[in-house]
Amino acid sequence: MAALWWIGLIGSWLAILAVLKLVLITLRVLKHIRRLTELNAQTAAGLAENIAAEPMLAAVAEVGGELGQAATTLASRAAAVERTVESLSPTAGARRS
Repeated sequence: MAALWWIGLIGSWLAILAVLKLVLITLRVLKHIRRLTELNAQTAAGLAENIAAEPMLAAVAEVGGELGQAATTLASRAAAVERTVESLSPTAGARRS
């Protein structure tokens, strides 16, 4: 009878150890899942920040286009002023160079 009791005790301890091992594995997996969740949260925050900047970049491109048009207009008007000055005084263009 005592041998049967010892066999039952050892068997139950083996079962407890197997369950404890599964619990430890589960806890380790949950720790990794938490870490990956934190990484995903950081990634999502960075992605949201980058996406939020897109409308601002469109506004910058629009302003850049306006500046380009203004520079083109300024260059053509400066050329027109230069032609006018040269027509009034032919030697003015030679002095500038």
